[in-house]
Amino acid sequence: MVPKCRSTYNHFKSLKRHILQQHPRSPKTPGAKRAIGERLNEIPDEPVTKKSNHIDMETDFDTNSFPATEENFAFFEETITLEQIKKSVALGICRLTADVSLPQTKISQMIKLCEHLVKMLGVYFEEKTKSFLTERKTDLAAPETINFLNKFHVEDLFSEVSTRSKQTQFLNNLAVSIPRPVEKLLQTREDIRHIDGIPTKVIVNETFMYIPITETLKLIFRNPQNRELMTDNLPPYPTLKEYSSFRSGETYQNSEYFKKFPDAIRINLYQDDVELGNALSSRAGINKVSVFDFKIENFPNRWNSSPKTIFPLIYCTSIDSKKHGFNKILEPLIHDLRKLEHGVDVFYGTEKYTIRAVVTMFCGDTLAVHEVFGLMGPMAKFFCRLCTIPRPAFHQNPFQNFPMRTTEWYEFNLEKVNSGAMKPSDCGLKRGNCILNELQYYHITQNFALDTMHDIAEGLVPITIQLVLGHYHKIKSLGFSASFINDRIHLFAYGYIDKKNRPSANFTDEMLSKPSSYKLKQTASQNLLLLRSFPFLFADKVPANCEYMRMIGHLLNITRILMSTIISDHMLVSLEELIRLYEESFYKKFQRRLNKNHHLDHYIQCIKKSGNMKQYNCLVFEQKNKPNKNQSSTCRNFKNICKSLAQRQCFTMAIDMLDNPFTDNITYYGGNLVKREHCNSVCFIDLCVPHVFVPNKATVNGIDFRKNLLVCIKNHENEYYPSYGIIVEIVVMNSAMFLLIKLCKTIGYNDCLEAYEVAVGPTETFVSFEEIHSHTTFAFWSPFGSDKKYVSRRNYLKEEITDLDTFLSLDNNDFTRLQLTTKMIKIIQKYQKQYGVTIDITTTPNEFMEETQRNEVPTRSLSSTLKMHNFDKEIDVSLLLLKSDEGKQIHETLTEGIKPDEVTNKKINRIICDWLADNYGNNTNFNQISNILQAAWFHKGGRGAGRHAGSIHYRMETLAKRSCSRVFYRSRHDEATPSSSKIITNDECGENIDDLVYELETIVPLENSMENIKYLWKQTLAYRHEKRARGIFSQFMTDCSAASAFGGELISLEFELMNPTAAKFEDMWNVIQQKILEKFRIDYRYIKNDLIQSLCLVREKNTIRGAKRTREEDYKENDARTLNPLHGIIDWIDVSYEDSTRVSITANNCNCCNSNNHINLIFFPQTSCLETITIHVGNNLIRAFIVLCQAFTVFNVKCYAADKLFFSFFHASCFKLGALSTTSNKFLNQLF
Repeated sequence: MVPKCRSTYNHFKSLKRHILQQHPRSPKTPGAKRAIGERLNEIPDEPVTKKSNHIDMETDFDTNSFPATEENFAFFEETITLEQIKKSVALGICRLTADVSLPQTKISQMIKLCEHLVKMLGVYFEEKTKSFLTERKTDLAAPETINFLNKFHVEDLFSEVSTRSKQTQFLNNLAVSIPRPVEKLLQTREDIRHIDGIPTKVIVNETFMYIPITETLKLIFRNPQNRELMTDNLPPYPTLKEYSSFRSGETYQNSEYFKKFPDAIRINLYQDDVELGNALSSRAGINKVSVFDFKIENFPNRWNSSPKTIFPLIYCTSIDSKKHGFNKILEPLIHDLRKLEHGVDVFYGTEKYTIRAVVTMFCGDTLAVHEVFGLMGPMAKFFCRLCTIPRPAFHQNPFQNFPMRTTEWYEFNLEKVNSGAMKPSDCGLKRGNCILNELQYYHITQNFALDTMHDIAEGLVPITIQLVLGHYHKIKSLGFSASFINDRIHLFAYGYIDKKNRPSANFTDEMLSKPSSYKLKQTASQNLLLLRSFPFLFADKVPANCEYMRMIGHLLNITRILMSTIISDHMLVSLEELIRLYEESFYKKFQRRLNKNHHLDHYIQCIKKSGNMKQYNCLVFEQKNKPNKNQSSTCRNFKNICKSLAQRQCFTMAIDMLDNPFTDNITYYGGNLVKREHCNSVCFIDLCVPHVFVPNKATVNGIDFRKNLLVCIKNHENEYYPSYGIIVEIVVMNSAMFLLIKLCKTIGYNDCLEAYEVAVGPTETFVSFEEIHSHTTFAFWSPFGSDKKYVSRRNYLKEEITDLDTFLSLDNNDFTRLQLTTKMIKIIQKYQKQYGVTIDITTTPNEFMEETQRNEVPTRSLSSTLKMHNFDKEIDVSLLLLKSDEGKQIHETLTEGIKPDEVTNKKINRIICDWLADNYGNNTNFNQISNILQAAWFHKGGRGAGRHAGSIHYRMETLAKRSCSRVFYRSRHDEATPSSSKIITNDECGENIDDLVYELETIVPLENSMENIKYLWKQTLAYRHEKRARGIFSQFMTDCSAASAFGGELISLEFELMNPTAAKFEDMWNVIQQKILEKFRIDYRYIKNDLIQSLCLVREKNTIRGAKRTREEDYKENDARTLNPLHGIIDWIDVSYEDSTRVSITANNCNCCNSNNHINLIFFPQTSCLETITIHVGNNLIRAFIVLCQAFTVFNVKCYAADKLFFSFFHASCFKLGALSTTSNKFLNQLF
């Protein structure tokens, strides 16, 4: 009986060799050996990792885990030498060193352990061999035997890689030249160090580490395959303009340099600050490192999105970078880049290769780009690095276009700033010049790149989601509590692909109640997934056609386009329309203006200039920062941390380039080698193939493919919707991967969920991997309460965005069906004409008028617009009503002879005012037209002071007040919704308090409506409490004209509602005033008014000596008080007063004793974009002072520092609120 062999092998070649050598056929059975050999030779030779999976094992194998070097052929040769073993061991140790999560001490310990283990195994096998030879009576003292036994002692197996320097030398011997980091000196400084326990003053060098970019490029292009990839030519005759890379943009195509050297290396620089320690510790910031990396844009996108394709450049502590500036740090890089622009010759053996590279783009977050470019920060007046829009203009009209920053503009303004003729805040440029401008073929004004990660994924997406959820949370009938939202997020089935980015269910009721004060605690990937799943999570809980849900849909489609690798011309048309709809809705609902909103307007131009924006996404650069953090957190050695990071990262880069990341990386997990008839794809496999490999999962360039996942099949020519299929089985034949797919039918596109509805069909098909879109896989999603299956895309596929025939076939019927605006139609017509299609678009006069209004900015001249109507004739209101659905219903009611009630009159008023504002503006002070009094709604046939149209005038006055700080709309809105704060929107998601607030803001402040106004005022107290808490109560005062009417009576009512226990001011003040005049009669006797004299005395006796004011302010205050002892409280000013930060009573006359003066209570808010708030109080001075004291509580503002005791005296003594201060108590004791 033949003994059972217990040998095991991980590689099929080794198993085959073992069978042929150790288990030959018996001599008694002729032909057996030949049969075995033939059977084994029938199986085709495949790469090691794929063949190793043919054995039923759970080990994961990577087809690129071993480079094509000499040591790897040891697995295939018949004889394995000791040198081959040493090389394999050395390469394995180098791979461990490249893993920055392992400290060098652990690697050294492992090397020592392996050395000890090899020695023990040698001794063990030597003793076993001696016993074997002794049993067979072999002479152990024979020279041959001694020589044989000595072979068990393998010496110096790890000698080549025992230290870091030896490992580096080993890689250099493998023709892999590792770039050496160079330490650059910034300056020297004195420091205290403990030497032998004694504090000693020493000289310390402030340095940073620079990794020569020429050496790194030499390492990358050592592989000839990488050099061939530089010739990434575009199709000579593209059927449709596509923006797939920088090469497809206008900057590349118009560059004389790239016309001469089309295959020059295009470098993308990146900068970011990385906190290596605990960001919340006391040493936060000390170990913060400023990192510069770069990426080569020439490589294809499918390989160029891995952290392995990001290469390090500079490591410098953030403290040194802020101290010395980025120009000093970038000097060695700029020196090398100047040489690369003209070409640097390198030799690979005897082959000469010219490396020619230029910088095309600089990426980073907004703060990093502004600091490196020498621009003022993102909170400055000029916050945009692409155009010259100032912040006040952006807040007033966010849609207004300003000139772009050009090279000429930059040099002209920089010269003025450097000479001192202009302040940096006047143009947004800091003194000095950015060193990047010294490059011959790059300038910072041509850096047309924006970061979708920070602008979209970490900017607009979380802000919009939180504000929308905050709005839903306020509507109690919808039931959007924190627990409900968290349950929906937690219970939703995201699928296998998205489970690792599943959003965190960490919402709280406080976060939803005050969305502006909190931020979503999600990563960028979690935010993007939450945006895609938002309609699936919450669409069933909100009314149909909800404007807030439509806003989410617009943002989702914007994100998909900007995250696409290929963008066509007609996709830019859709992007422009989506951005317009999203921004108008965002500004109208939330009344917020963010820098990222403005950046969104520049994306179309940047795509045309530089290609798609996904290639400049900082997400892949941020992933490169993770190894730096892992190294510091594992090693815990922060001494000269920049040098440690540079050396380790260079070593890791060399190992990565040894594996060559710029090739397809295919990894199979698990699986079996099965016969053809045993697999599910048997009917699709050729009969000549006896065996196939069926893995459990395959990963291709980082994308997982496994059973039950969905793939998108490349569309046929006549198919409009994308086709999807479910993976049933993965089959590998002859080194090629195939998929057995069950086809799904695409039913249509759901506009609410922004996803394709699909149904699984019975048909199966067998496709090769090249026939599918390999850049992503999908999973079925189903909304709550529905069993329908949907596919939600992350971005647009190429077949979806290059459907030229469908785009060119759009006609007037499609424009009507899609409800496109005239502007959108004209843009489509423009691109259709470029491809030889002419469409006659009929535009009605009304559409032309609406389009003109949309294109004009809110501050446009009204001279041409007013000619549309003859103001000597009456405006036919019926025509206005017929322009909207709500107006049509009112018109039908009036036509039937039904008398309109108060609610109907208010609706008519709103429709008329919105039409007037959209067509003629809403600025009541506009008087450029000589024959118009103030604005279009002022007419000689009107009524009231100034000949206005009654309630229409008050409604327009409210709109005019908002116009100075609120949104100007570019287009007419069909639904008449008030454009006030986000709480008082009157859409399908509104509630009763919204109607009350709207009625209060638009009501005419007449005496006969006083009772109704007080009722509305009391009912909306909670709304004003929220405004106070957010610090925008002054905004409400601007919106509500009734709030400042009736001599401040509503302010007093608000004070009483907030302080129901407050005493009546006059009761106590009359007694105190009498005592003051009796006690200090001779003081300020030149003042004839008793109230003014008493207030002067109270202020003099209740002052804060230690008020924090500058010397200049103190002098100005003393001079002003010499003329007016109540300066800042009661002033006599002209109409054109200057801005201040105080609350004061002002009079238009300098004689305060004249009782006929007109007295105003004026509030100067802190926010400069709002106008001052004036409350007319007639000639009642004591009434004005009472309202002034109450205004501090109502407006939730603080008084001037020097007047703190003055006003607290009245609150404590007259209103009986709070306690008297020590100074005030002494003063009151003197009186009584």
